[in-house]
Amino acid sequence: SGPDKMAFCLAPAGKRAAVLRDNVPSDEGAPEATPRGMRLVRGGGLVPGASLDLPGLPRDEARTRTRHFLENAAYHGRRTVLIITGRGKGSGAEPVLRGELERYLSQEGRAWVSEWGRAPRQYGGEGALVVFLKG
Repeated sequence: SGPDKMAFCLAPAGKRAAVLRDNVPSDEGAPEATPRGMRLVRGGGLVPGASLDLPGLPRDEARTRTRHFLENAAYHGRRTVLIITGRGKGSGAEPVLRGELERYLSQEGRAWVSEWGRAPRQYGGEGALVVFLKG
């Protein structure tokens, strides 16, 4: 489902109507990282202040550790962190942890997370997530 839209037409009789649209984002997930933030990470201008290594863990334990990690990172004033999920080579069709943690960051993780995105190659690429914390 896409964003909800409301449109208003304002025009005096015989004049051209101005249309104002209000796009309300859905609650389905937090936005992925802004291009500027990811460019800074990719270029080395912004380095994640901490990392969490999760490959091989069960989903429930990975979520619990991620919650504690985010709480701790936010408490210590970290702005950018790295969560290593692994590439899911032993998962079959797709990386299980990455998908699970992307859902987590988009929902419960929103308490600490302002944005997130898949990491650039030098930080693990498809096997890691760069997370920008609320300040």
